Amino acid sequence: GLVAGDEESYTVFKDLFDPVISARHGGYPADGKHPTDMNPANLLQEKIDPTGNYTVTTRCRTGRSIRGFCLPPSNTFEERREVERVIVKGLLSLEGDLKGDYFPLHGSRSYAPKPTGMSEEKEEELRKAGNLFQEPDSTLLLSSGCGRHWPDARGIFHNEARNFFVWVNEEDHMRIISMEVGDNVDAIFKRFCAATEGVGKVLRAEGYDFMHNDHLGYILTCPSNLGTGLRAGTIVKVPKLSARPDFKTVCAKLGLQARGTAGVDSVSTDGRFDISNADRLGKSETHLVNVFIRGVKTFIEWEQKLEAGENIDAIIEAAKPWEPSGGAGSSDPEYPPNGLTAAVKKLPEWIQLGCGNAEYICSEKGATFPGDVCPDALPDLSEHNNFAVDELKKDPALYDKLKGLKTSKGVTLAKCLKTGIDNKGHPNIKTVGLVAGDEESYTVFKDLFDPVISARHGGY
Repeated sequence: GLVAGDEESYTVFKDLFDPVISARHGGYPADGKHPTDMNPANLLQEKIDPTGNYTVTTRCRTGRSIRGFCLPPSNTFEERREVERVIVKGLLSLEGDLKGDYFPLHGSRSYAPKPTGMSEEKEEELRKAGNLFQEPDSTLLLSSGCGRHWPDARGIFHNEARNFFVWVNEEDHMRIISMEVGDNVDAIFKRFCAATEGVGKVLRAEGYDFMHNDHLGYILTCPSNLGTGLRAGTIVKVPKLSARPDFKTVCAKLGLQARGTAGVDSVSTDGRFDISNADRLGKSETHLVNVFIRGVKTFIEWEQKLEAGENIDAIIEAAKPWEPSGGAGSSDPEYPPNGLTAAVKKLPEWIQLGCGNAEYICSEKGATFPGDVCPDALPDLSEHNNFAVDELKKDPALYDKLKGLKTSKGVTLAKCLKTGIDNKGHPNIKTVGLVAGDEESYTVFKDLFDPVISARHGGY
């Protein structure tokens, strides 16, 4: 419901923009500092789709605006042509696998080497392949002013391999897109970073630069794209997972969003969705790509479980988006918390599942109780033999009383009780069935801990 006409709009009208930005970006504060990290070495080195059976194409895109010019809703005819000139000069200087050519929209008279733009056939070919933006057929774009003087000074650059594209003067000055068939996110992101840096270098030599500040990151027309402006996405086939009525909620739990393969408002009828990171602002580029990598990898693993007839409700309940961890080894994909060591990988899979960073969920061993949030009701406990379950059977209301509580450090009843629910115990050896997650667990959940302690310690 709001666009910027130039870079200064975000400060002159900050009393409106700031709360809108906060609402759109999950509470981003008016004094927040946006991090930037374009280092490919900080990406997770994980295959999204090891089988190659689920992903179709993968892409990484962002926008960039040129400082000193109005943004597309407000720029003049002459200003838009100058934006095209400086951007195209930068693009045509790219070398190696980024080398390519610029094609103005059919009918544009702004670019002397192609005085009437690309041919209609070329334009249709690019659009059918999903590589070129549409004419402004949305009242959102038309009302914003982005359709003025169409098609003049709009166009697309692509390299010879057609896995790198730049849109010029659509909704933003530039939309940079790196893509290819399959799931090679590392190669896609490296190409994306090299192109962004290459164009920026030429702009700076011309006396220009990208719009950027510490608070909002890279400045773009729509507040929804502030920060990184980055969208890492893949067309993925998940017909069983996407058939769940809570599919959108499932996406949100992993920091993802889903749209049909034809764009933001499209629907899917064959289980193919364009899955991408949901956030843009407040997290760095590599952070968001890692959320995407881990999230889509998890989706495919869940789809495989559903194909095998497994129930994944408890796994989904415990799911969280990827988060970076500090400390020694935090950037090593073969060491916790990002991965497993070589020694652990030699162990049976059911053991490996409990040695990583995720909550232990293993249907093979019956370990499916979530460790973060208690489900509404307990599973069948008729075959369990431990002190904690005995107390829950004696007083069924006790679980409802405690399941919504947590300690000041965030420990829940689910964390304390998981081991006792996942493990039924031995018929002749009674286990405790309960552990403390922190010191405060013994007081917050004392109505369960006290009788368990008493039973275990002879009436203490």
